[in-house]
Amino acid sequence: MNFSFGLQQHVGFGTVVDAAYVGSLGRHLAQGRNLNAVPFGSNFNPANQDATNPGRPLPAAFLRPFVGYNNITLYEYAGNSSYHSLQVTANRRFTRGLEFGAAWTWSKAMDYTDTNSALVSSLISPKVWNYGKAGFDRTHIVKINWIWDVPNGSRAWPNGFARAVLDGWQVSGIASFISGAPTGIGLGFVTSVDITGSPTDGARVVVVERPTIPRSERTFSRNFNTGAFRPPAVGTFGNAPKDVIRGPGTNNWDLSLFKNFRIRERVRLQFRGEFYNAFNHTQFSGMDTTTRFDAQGRQVNQRLGEFTGSAPPRRIQLALRLSF
Repeated sequence: MNFSFGLQQHVGFGTVVDAAYVGSLGRHLAQGRNLNAVPFGSNFNPANQDATNPGRPLPAAFLRPFVGYNNITLYEYAGNSSYHSLQVTANRRFTRGLEFGAAWTWSKAMDYTDTNSALVSSLISPKVWNYGKAGFDRTHIVKINWIWDVPNGSRAWPNGFARAVLDGWQVSGIASFISGAPTGIGLGFVTSVDITGSPTDGARVVVVERPTIPRSERTFSRNFNTGAFRPPAVGTFGNAPKDVIRGPGTNNWDLSLFKNFRIRERVRLQFRGEFYNAFNHTQFSGMDTTTRFDAQGRQVNQRLGEFTGSAPPRRIQLALRLSF
């Protein structure tokens, strides 16, 4: 279900501003759940101990609701999603050699799963365990685009050299500023530990304080409060939501520079220079979000919160185009 309400206003200078509320609701969306998950605590139950292997529980196939079978996935139309946004755009039609557009979207997308084949928990209410910000949620998306026909220099210096060198230039570009994606925090141990007593459903980390930190305190190796997490106690399943923090965002400028040469009436030569990530701004694309606890419950992953990947650096493409 899609719905929107918008207002448009001409604000002068050939510019129209559009402000709109845009929303959508998804109902009866496809998602899966495991009908044969091993209940929490099954491995800890003395009645489930393997007589042939003292101190060890029976294999998972003997602890499932349908004994002897592995996972049984049921796909059903039981999911839902929601999207709400404020969308503001400003567009100036091409007038006096200049055209530009700007768009800002402030939004929130929520769902249980991002794809039709993803599974929700069958042991914990999906409303608690799976519902949260969608993987494609971006709080802010700002896009700015422009095309500018640079005034001909021959107007000031009317001679052949000025026309050849200073006339026919055009500058265009797209600037993008986008919030990072919602990201969860992984749970790991130096030595394997059975936390939930279920071989099919694991635990999540325990969040004990606010994990986000001010932008002024962030560094390459510390993008969130790494001390905000603790390991869950044996027999519990943690309290972290599926979206704990946000990953790195986008700050990108793509620029183009064109120079047109008129050779004859029907023959033109164009020089094109295209610059992707023109200012070579470092844009990190991933960071380490997996905790690793030792036997004493200390977090020992020294790279937790550190950037692990980046988008491509500046790329330049040059071309000549002959039109006839």
